[in-house]
Amino acid sequence: MTLNKYMHPRNIYRTPPCFKDLAANYPEFRKYAVQDLTGKVHIDFKDTAALRMLTTTLLLKDFNLKVEIPAERLVPTLPLRLNYILWIEDLLNGVTYESRKELICGLDIGTGSTCIYPLLGHRMNGWKFWATDSDDDALVYAEMNVRNNNMQEAITIMKSSDSSIIKQTIEKSDREFDFMMCNPPFFKDDEEANTGNKGRSRSRPSPRACNRPCAEEAITDGGEVTFVTKMIQESFELRGKVKIYTTMIGKKKKFSVR
Repeated sequence: MTLNKYMHPRNIYRTPPCFKDLAANYPEFRKYAVQDLTGKVHIDFKDTAALRMLTTTLLLKDFNLKVEIPAERLVPTLPLRLNYILWIEDLLNGVTYESRKELICGLDIGTGSTCIYPLLGHRMNGWKFWATDSDDDALVYAEMNVRNNNMQEAITIMKSSDSSIIKQTIEKSDREFDFMMCNPPFFKDDEEANTGNKGRSRSRPSPRACNRPCAEEAITDGGEVTFVTKMIQESFELRGKVKIYTTMIGKKKKFSVR
C-alpha cells in the first residue's frame, strides 16, 4: 500500500494498516503474514492470494463489509477506490450534499465482481446505486456481494448494453442520478495490455504488487480513450439526467470530443 501525495486528506489509509494487528485478529489473514528478523510483519505483494486476503480483511475491519473476490479477477486497490469515493463526496458537497445525503443516488459503470464503489458508498454515506457491467460472471459475484451485505434495497445491479455505455441504462430509469463514476478498461487489445508498463516513467519504481486484471476487465475496443469519449458523447444527449459525470483515467491523454 504505497502512500503518495495524491492520497485524499480524509483517506484512512494515509496511515498504513498494521499487519501485525491484522494477523493477530484475523486468522485467515495470518496465513499470509510473515514476520522478519526485526519483528516486522509483512505480506508478499507478488502473491495475488495475499492481496485478495488483505483487501477482504480491510473491508471487513474498516467498513464491516463481507466481500468475496473471485480468484481470476482483479483485486481492487482499496486506498485508491476509497480516494474516488472521497472525491465524489467533495464534488457533492458543492451541490447541497449534506441536506439530502441519504437521497443521493449514483451510477457505477463497470462495477466489477466486487461491486466495491456501491458497497463503500452505501456503507459510508447511505448512497443508493445503480451498478452496471457487461460481464455475466462479474454480475453474479456483484449481486452476491450485495446480498451478503444486505444492500439489495440500496444497490441495483444491471447488465449493460454492448451498444451503449450509459445511455440505455439511464433511459431504463425514471430517475435522475446525482453522479456517475467509472473505472474504465485501459487497453485496446492483448498486445497493449501486455506492454502497458513500458510507458511507465523511468522515475517511478516498479510496481510492488502483481495484480493483473482479466481480459474482460482490462480490454475494450479502442482502449480507454474510445470508451471515455463515447461516454462523453452520450452525456451530451443525456445532459441533466446525471448531475455530475466523472471517470478515472489510467494514463494522461488528450481527448477530442465533437
